[in-house]
Amino acid sequence: MPMPFSVVPAIRQRWVPCLSQIRSAASTRGDFATTSLSGRDRLDPGKKKRAFREDCARVWGNLWDYNKTKFKENHLPISVTCQRHGAFWLKPRDHIQRREGCPKCGILSLPGTLQESAAAVFASGSAPRPSLGQHLLRSREIANQIAEVAIPDDEEGVTVAEVGVGGGALTEALLERPGCKRVIGFEVDDEIVKKALRKGSLLDRRGAIERRLPESARSCNRQEWSRELEGISSRCIVFKGDFLTTSAVPGDCEVATGNVPYRISSALVTRLLCQQPPLKRIVLLVQNEFARKLLAKTGSLKYGRVSALAGAICSSRDFALPGRISPEVFAPPPRVDSAVVCLRPRGELICRHSGELVSPRALDRLLRMLLGEKVKGPSRGLGIEAALSEQLEQSPAALPHSWRVAISRVPGLDPGRPAVSMEP
Repeated sequence: MPMPFSVVPAIRQRWVPCLSQIRSAASTRGDFATTSLSGRDRLDPGKKKRAFREDCARVWGNLWDYNKTKFKENHLPISVTCQRHGAFWLKPRDHIQRREGCPKCGILSLPGTLQESAAAVFASGSAPRPSLGQHLLRSREIANQIAEVAIPDDEEGVTVAEVGVGGGALTEALLERPGCKRVIGFEVDDEIVKKALRKGSLLDRRGAIERRLPESARSCNRQEWSRELEGISSRCIVFKGDFLTTSAVPGDCEVATGNVPYRISSALVTRLLCQQPPLKRIVLLVQNEFARKLLAKTGSLKYGRVSALAGAICSSRDFALPGRISPEVFAPPPRVDSAVVCLRPRGELICRHSGELVSPRALDRLLRMLLGEKVKGPSRGLGIEAALSEQLEQSPAALPHSWRVAISRVPGLDPGRPAVSMEP
């Protein structure tokens, strides 16, 4: 039954506040929410998107490129400072949408701090991408200390492989060392490479050049890398590409260093430890928790595959710098502390039971079967014997035959419990 005409205006007047609340809520929710629009413009997707980007550019400067990155990355908190109550964590989305400010005084306008955060990022020459886990080092003091450990004063003609060039702070510190011959860097982010090597930058003034990572790097050994570097006289070469896709570091490199993204720390350390011939020194800036796992001793609760591999291959492993590295030396600052570790691989790896020369890659495959995170229960005991037999059938030269005897001699190896106290 149709409603009387006189009732419609009354119902419409009654629901007007509710509709306005819905419009206001719709303007402050979704991927491109903003509070700078009013009226019907709040419901226009195109206008909302443009207004949101304008708000981001106005408030946050160029801290992130909102045109190219996903909006989910804006949930990453960064450290900002209130003039009255000090530093606190704030998400860009919360400041843009909800006008959140200092949790103590509630001030929405934080004079200068947001612009200072953006300036700190670009002081290193580039803007990080949180999707890649990038936290660029912007402390010149820390970079110089890492460079001193990587290239001591008594060494000359050292070629360094740097994983993750970033803004170039560590690269420049390495080039300033008197014993540095050349720095060969690897960077996966093309935008960071362009900004780090832009005209007039620190690396550009030192004659740094960029090259695309060759396809042959996926399969070539360390000696074959020298062909890719023939005819290049620059002291700094930056290869654009993922270092983990390469099979080896360039043959001239004696030292490896870098500010390692936390998510690839284990894979990167394994790749560097398994180099043949071995590197002379590995100096990495990693997450403090991972550093403790990497340097863990036998019997420790943190002892695992990576610590067993490092203990077997390295003659010494220790913290290169005392204490922890504060998050404030990175841009954007991570939510954990960092540490600098120094690994010194030994020349040859010999099995203590048979005296055979063992390949580091073969040892890594064995430790993955023994101490891998996904290996649990009976697979640590009887399953290991079957896995070794399968490996020997596929490639007899990959694993020494005496290793099966060596496993049976290891004390404490019980098929029903994890072998966390086992030595390689």
